[in-house]
Amino acid sequence: MDVIDVLGEVLQYAIGVAVSPVPIAAVIVILFTPKADTNAPAFLIGWILGMLAVGSVVEASTDDEVRYAVGVHVTGAADSAEIVAP
Repeated sequence: MDVIDVLGEVLQYAIGVAVSPVPIAAVIVILFTPKADTNAPAFLIGWILGMLAVGSVVEASTDDEVRYAVGVHVTGAADSAEIVAP
C-alpha cells in the first residue's frame, strides 16, 4: 500500500465530511441570522475543535499494530507520521 492508495482511501471520507449537508445548511442559516458576524466564527471554531477531538480519540484508540498493518508508521510521539510500505 503506497501513499496514493492511503490518500485515496482517506480522501473519500474527507470529502464526505466536507460536503455533508448538515454543516452546509448550518452555515446558510448562520449567515442569515442578525448576529452572523459573531455566530459564524463561533461555528467555525466549534467545527474545527470537534473534528480535532474526534480525530484525537480515533488516534488514541488505534493500536500501533493496526497502524503498521495499514502502512502508517509513527516516527515520533504524535509529532509526525511516515507512510511506509508493509
